Amino acid sequence: MATPTCIKCSGHIFELVEFEPINSNYKMNSIQCTNCGGVASISEYYASGVLINRLSEAVKRIAERLGVLVDL
Repeated sequence: MATPTCIKCSGHIFELVEFEPINSNYKMNSIQCTNCGGVASISEYYASGVLINRLSEAVKRIAERLGVLVDL
């Protein structure tokens, strides 16, 4: 199996770092080298699938209380 390697310093240890870009209303996550801080990847702070699932469950609960059928 290949070992992830930093393209900047050849380090092999990475960390997840939360940050908020300038002029942004949203947080982001970066995966970066613990040795030099070189960024390997950037992703959304919130997992969209998890948020959609939570919203779906909330809609189902509300619909159930109102006696309305929903198919989500």
